[in-house]
Amino acid sequence: MARTHAEVVAAFQVLDDLGAELGVSWKASKDEGREVALQRITFVGVGIDTTGEPELFVDGDKRGRYLTHLREVRTAMRLDGRVSRAAVRTMVGQLSFTARACRWGRAHLGGMYGWQETGSGQWLHAYPPGVEDELEFWDK
Repeated sequence: MARTHAEVVAAFQVLDDLGAELGVSWKASKDEGREVALQRITFVGVGIDTTGEPELFVDGDKRGRYLTHLREVRTAMRLDGRVSRAAVRTMVGQLSFTARACRWGRAHLGGMYGWQETGSGQWLHAYPPGVEDELEFWDK
């Protein structure tokens, strides 16, 4: 593991030199950008940014899909007074994933974990205490 980007570049140069001695050629497209220090990467929808203070985030597309689903759940409750248990479970799963990228996220899920298991049948009705506040928190 290299401590600096300069050490990474030097290690690649050693590999290039050794490869040339052995007659091994590298695929040029695999080397593109290696001379630039990595500062931001997104993998499976979670980003890591080290340009300043290291930060984790959920990428824009995934965040947008999750927010749309959350708003659909809230709209169904407001207009119909009920929402499918499956939609709530999907939403809670999405928010649980998101909570892994923000250290305070799990504190705003407790009521929703309980809500998805209340009653029986495919429909959930009325928010239990605290759930509406949790949804409001995530809808920002």
